[in-house]
Amino acid sequence: MQHGFIRRLAAVLFVLAISVSLPAQLGAQNEVARRVIHIEGYRPTPGDEYTLFIDWGLNVSTGDAPAQQSILLVLQQDYRIDLPYVGTIDARSLTYDQLRRTVTERVKQRLLVPFVSLTLTAPAVFDVFVWGAVGTPGYRSVTSLNRLADAVGAAGGVQSIGSRRAVEVHSGSEVRRYDLVTHLTR
Repeated sequence: MQHGFIRRLAAVLFVLAISVSLPAQLGAQNEVARRVIHIEGYRPTPGDEYTLFIDWGLNVSTGDAPAQQSILLVLQQDYRIDLPYVGTIDARSLTYDQLRRTVTERVKQRLLVPFVSLTLTAPAVFDVFVWGAVGTPGYRSVTSLNRLADAVGAAGGVQSIGSRRAVEVHSGSEVRRYDLVTHLTR
């Protein structure tokens, strides 16, 4: 009898420990996720790291505490995200919100679990070369959450001889022009 009481007490303490430590662990994840949900139409970027959280539910037959699992997922260069237990999802044409819904629905359907969530834990990081009429030209590390103005600012900003109205972005043979003044005043 005493052994059963200790087991139930351990299960309750385990649940309490999760409820106390989980918010701290998810705090950094939630900060990134909060930024992403405010970027309308954010497109998942290869290199983005996501956390898939699965709550397997309370084991009714034993009374054990809920089993929970966090799985780190990385969006591959071909926009493929491999989900354990489920398979592969192509995120090429999906927004972050669509990817999140697709993943959670498929995991719930396949595993019949009570709770599933997908959050962006760390955005992709890549180097860009900023040159021209900026304070300190050179390579800067940016994330998929940074804007063009962030990269220009990290390079010391546009100098007085430069133009904020005709900023060029070169990617391979493609050149796109942006007007930072218009974007900064929105």
